[in-house]
Amino acid sequence: MRISLVLALVVLSACDSLKGPAGADGATGPKGDTGATGPQGPAGAQGIAGVAGPQGAQGGGLYASMQNAYCHSSTTLDGGTYSVATCDRGDLLLTGGCKAGNVSTALRLLVNGPDVTTIFTQPAWECSWNPDPNPSLNVFANPTANICCIRADGGV
Repeated sequence: MRISLVLALVVLSACDSLKGPAGADGATGPKGDTGATGPQGPAGAQGIAGVAGPQGAQGGGLYASMQNAYCHSSTTLDGGTYSVATCDRGDLLLTGGCKAGNVSTALRLLVNGPDVTTIFTQPAWECSWNPDPNPSLNVFANPTANICCIRADGGV
């Protein structure tokens, strides 16, 4: 019986080494998880320059001369506390200022600057003084607003 058992084992092991034809592929399994993102690659070469654009229009040479600058003054003659000087319509403001003339030391300048509501249409410089509560201390002598402008069309 030992011999039969050994013989059976030898026959079985010989059969194991003989394989039949491969079977058909099985169904595809589910998609796996996405892997980690790899490192960024090196930068590419710089591209060629684009075509040059057309030449711009020739400038008009505006504001090239001080002859295009001018100044205006506005004086309050009635002893008032407010004065405004304006540029000609459409011109550009350069600077401005306020002068109170011969006044008492009790008078204080409150407003000294451009009128922001008209800066793009007809620039103006506003001046306003705060009078002292004691009228005898408010001795005005023609308070004045001054403005200097430049012609927007270059004087053409």
